[in-house]
Amino acid sequence: MGVLKKEEIYSLEDIYALPEGERAELVDGVIYYMALPSMGHQRLVSEMHYLIKDYIKKNKGKCEVFPAPFAVFLDNSDKTYVEPDLCVICDPIKLDDRGCHGAPDWVIEVVSQSSRQMDYFRKLFKYRSAGVREYWVVDPEKKRVVVYNFEKDTMMEYLFGEEVPAGIDKQNGGRLVMAEGKDLLQVLWSGADVLRGKMDANEYKTYLLGLVFYKYLSDSYLAKVYDLLEDAEPDSLEEAQRAYEEAMESEDAKDLLAEIKESKHYILDPDMTYISMLNEVKNNSFIREKLQAAFNRIEESDELFNGLFADVDLYSNRLGTGDQKQSATIAELIKVLGGVDIIHTKGDVLGNAYEYLIGQFASETGKKAGEFYTPHGPAQILCRIAISGQEGKKGLQVYDPCMGSASLMLSCRNYSKEPDYIKYYGQELMPSTYNLARMNMFLHGVLPENQHLRNGDTLDADWPTDEETEFDVVTMNPPYSAQWSAAEGFKQDERFMDYGGKLAPKSKADYAFLLHGFYHLKQTGTMAIVLPHGVLFRGAAEGTIREILLENGAVYAVIGLPSNMFYNTSIPTCIVVLKKHRDGRDILFIDASKLYDKEKKQNVMNEEHIDRVLKLYSDRKTVDKVAYLASFEEIKANDYNLNIPRYVDTSEEEPEVDIRQLSCSIRETDQAIKAGTASLLEMLGELTFADSETKDAVEEFISVLREV
Repeated sequence: MGVLKKEEIYSLEDIYALPEGERAELVDGVIYYMALPSMGHQRLVSEMHYLIKDYIKKNKGKCEVFPAPFAVFLDNSDKTYVEPDLCVICDPIKLDDRGCHGAPDWVIEVVSQSSRQMDYFRKLFKYRSAGVREYWVVDPEKKRVVVYNFEKDTMMEYLFGEEVPAGIDKQNGGRLVMAEGKDLLQVLWSGADVLRGKMDANEYKTYLLGLVFYKYLSDSYLAKVYDLLEDAEPDSLEEAQRAYEEAMESEDAKDLLAEIKESKHYILDPDMTYISMLNEVKNNSFIREKLQAAFNRIEESDELFNGLFADVDLYSNRLGTGDQKQSATIAELIKVLGGVDIIHTKGDVLGNAYEYLIGQFASETGKKAGEFYTPHGPAQILCRIAISGQEGKKGLQVYDPCMGSASLMLSCRNYSKEPDYIKYYGQELMPSTYNLARMNMFLHGVLPENQHLRNGDTLDADWPTDEETEFDVVTMNPPYSAQWSAAEGFKQDERFMDYGGKLAPKSKADYAFLLHGFYHLKQTGTMAIVLPHGVLFRGAAEGTIREILLENGAVYAVIGLPSNMFYNTSIPTCIVVLKKHRDGRDILFIDASKLYDKEKKQNVMNEEHIDRVLKLYSDRKTVDKVAYLASFEEIKANDYNLNIPRYVDTSEEEPEVDIRQLSCSIRETDQAIKAGTASLLEMLGELTFADSETKDAVEEFISVLREV
């Protein structure tokens, strides 16, 4: 092939085809790539080529692009020295381990599935703190590139497609559309900074997430008003506010409000909008009573919003001492969050950012977070397994009777081909967490008619009973080994009555939660639940329940997770997968206990670990030391004990020891010790002493050495 030419595209095979000496020395500007199989067409490759090449021309510096389809590494010198295997680095912050000093100026990642977007939100702060200059997220499915500039706190969005969109800059070759906006996560996290010194994360999350949701309702309300008035999207909130104020002075005000109410389910007066209060904050005329009135108005508008802001206490002493300081704290938060552009935020960006904040709060609050958040790794495994084979179903029904912030249910959107038609059914015991779930639904764009959420005790009284009662997907992460009544009356409850007259023990409700979810599963559905390992082997009543489930072929797979994954416990947990109607009674056991990266507070399962588990699950076959497909006969022979080590042997054989070689080594070591001791004794014998006490001590030491 010869020497690589400047600004040409080469395949990885071409790079490896170069002689060893030439391969390590690449000319500045060369781009080489590997095509993703899922990308499918060369137009995308061509467009990304123009994008990256043009950008590199304007911005010299070092750049690591990974994984496929592109791999680039540049620095400020005339020539760039590259090890070819750098193109497959899975984490750019580990570049130091590969001989590159400092984090790269640019990190460019290709999102092969839209479902992985949340993982990149998680990385934003990691890369910022590591000194990365810009972070690019390339989404081939949505045909866009989002560039986060950490120096300027800006976000650039590039859209590319098969055809030239209307109004595109022709000088760009019809390839790219560019839009600017604030770094959403940075603005939201700055809001947390306003409150962080006044209360802990478990408390200030209520204020921050509540205000973000109020801004979402207010801004989307104004956008709808403007659309009804002008049949267009407003350029700014100020423009929409002016149009609303003028309309409310007109004769058509009553009709406008009726139309808005029908569409949005709530009404806001012009002085109750977020932008109106933001202007008052800037003019030092804000009073929190007006914000409280806006909360009340929304809550009273429709049963959907009943009690939604009940936990946002605007009169709490946590906000400061006295009315003035409390109002000032709320005003500062309103001012900071004013930088969030909700009108022009596309897709699930706001909803994903909201969930990212929930995850950050969970990390800060530790054990208190167990009630509302399931970490990314286990959540993705659980949801992708539960929805497997049902991705194309329109009107998919998802149920989580311990829904927390509803993150598990909402994760199913990422894997469904018909996400807008999913119906969500969820129940949550804690009122504040229930409200968090409701907000989360709206911020992800879930229509009110697709939300069926309830605040109540899942085990105390069955729900739902008067609408849909069986679901395609059941996901659960219940409180582990929780207390419950286990009253005798539950033996006649349809959820628990078919298991040998046994109930889950009062001190461990794990099987009560499992049986509740399983009862509500459709014959064709899949359930996935996270539980402590004790459910796999504990005896007595739990043993009887487990035996009946196994006899019925209900348990499909058991996946052991790493320890210290969850915020409310450090113990290892497992995912139990259940099905009602399937061929056979075999069970797949997967030991994923070693598939994690260790971070500051928790162990974390990254995409490579998640993909590994899902591959093992879909292949459903024995893999040495990782997975085992056990027959029902084996399960029965083990007395229905599902403890994973009984089936997946992860022990390592001790290396064989050569006795002769060991004897020689011992003999050589012994001889070396004797020679060293003799040399030391000789040196000690040559010593002279200033006093008798020192002499006696050394002679005693010599005596001990001779005995040895």
